Amino acid sequence: DDPEDQLDFVRRLQQAPPALILWPKRPFDEMQSRSLEVHAPLLANYVLTHYERVGGDRTREIMLRPRTLP
Repeated sequence: DDPEDQLDFVRRLQQAPPALILWPKRPFDEMQSRSLEVHAPLLANYVLTHYERVGGDRTREIMLRPRTLP
């Protein structure tokens, strides 16, 4: 929940961005109040604005960094 911890994590993502992210579609226990968007909004915003959803199933999304054109 700590904004400084989230910003630190985002900085690490920016320095070494993973090629793929598995993003949960729902909280592990079905309680929306425990979602990443609620508990880590800075992190969630970064991932959701810098990665594209390319697939998944009912529990998670597969997200990739957008391809850059030559």
